[in-house]
Amino acid sequence: MTSEAGKSLPNRAIGLRVRNCESCHGNDLEQLWRQSFTARTRLGQYRFDVNNVICRNCGFVFVSPVFDEADLADYYAGSFSAFAGAAPDYDVAKRLAFLDNVVPRGDLFIEVGANRPTEFHRRLKEIYGKVTTVEINDSVSSDHRSLATIPDAGADVVAHYFVLEHIPQVMKFLKECARMLRDGGMMICEVPDILMYPQDPSALQLYEHTNHFSREALRELAEQVGFVEISVSAEYCSRSFGFAAAFRKSVPHDARVSQATGQYRRNRELFLGGVRNLERSEAEMDHSYKTFQTYQDRGSSVVLWAANDLMARFLGRCSCLDNATIVDSNPEKASVFSPLMVFTPDAAADQIRCAKAIFIFTNFHAADILRQIEGSLGKTFDKGAVHVVDPSSDGSRGFVDRPSLRDGLGETRA
Repeated sequence: MTSEAGKSLPNRAIGLRVRNCESCHGNDLEQLWRQSFTARTRLGQYRFDVNNVICRNCGFVFVSPVFDEADLADYYAGSFSAFAGAAPDYDVAKRLAFLDNVVPRGDLFIEVGANRPTEFHRRLKEIYGKVTTVEINDSVSSDHRSLATIPDAGADVVAHYFVLEHIPQVMKFLKECARMLRDGGMMICEVPDILMYPQDPSALQLYEHTNHFSREALRELAEQVGFVEISVSAEYCSRSFGFAAAFRKSVPHDARVSQATGQYRRNRELFLGGVRNLERSEAEMDHSYKTFQTYQDRGSSVVLWAANDLMARFLGRCSCLDNATIVDSNPEKASVFSPLMVFTPDAAADQIRCAKAIFIFTNFHAADILRQIEGSLGKTFDKGAVHVVDPSSDGSRGFVDRPSLRDGLGETRA
């Protein structure tokens, strides 16, 4: 089921600037993996040229040249927000439990990168005197669009969940977090864990990530701007591929380099292990496409659910979509694959009821989607007709358009 839907999105370039290691300030960098990709937002299509490197001195893995901060801000401002009717793609209970362990009460809680309010934010308001949000995405209501508008030294807690890996100037961002906190205040963060990359390539599927953190790398960066690590935990992280950390605002000390050789060797192997895992998932994508093509050859109707970058990668392999209906709960995505049309579940109700199979492009929400279909439409798919196309363990955004994964793997950059 396809339709002409709106005009083509404009192409927008992402500028680049040279970046040395922010942890030890070194410039002895080794290239690990480079790739290009195109990402779609509400406002345009953005081409990213990504060059992941590792600092041979301290082992920090990051992108250099890094994306221009202003261009990146435009990209995130126009990105698709979490749909108001969707369940959170993180574990609310774990976030609350970690907070309860390190800072159970306070007057002012600031969350940077809050996206749409969820049950998490409702619960926060029961615990803290005031909850303030900062969100650059202009399709989401927020108290602030920029950190610059927040006063100094007023917050008991500044939290950012899966934000720091997107930041092109880590030290500048961490200094802003310290500025907003009172003395003794707490910074709470969650980031993807490079230790998990060989088992779960979720973080590598989001190609606009500019930083890849080990626990040691995050601690050393935070210490340089005056934070002291209080707690770190993978168990209490709200997503399975990351870790949570709590830091108390203290007094900055000089930059230092610790365990440099060991961090370099370990982090290099962990990152490349994630790349190899991602390559294996390409083979899984091929298998899913062949299954889909079998349905097409038979003339059987199918539903493709979740209009994300993983589906975009899948659609790039498809020569025929005559019997396929693309569905997403977020009405903002109606023309994201223009000229193909993306339908809401209500608009595609008849096609869903008649479908012989469903391909779901988010593992995290797959069970909820099937329950939604059964509850609202009375439709139950046979187990063999349900195909979840997502190599990640929790339904991250998935694949995007890019050339071969092997491009530039393990080369050296002077």
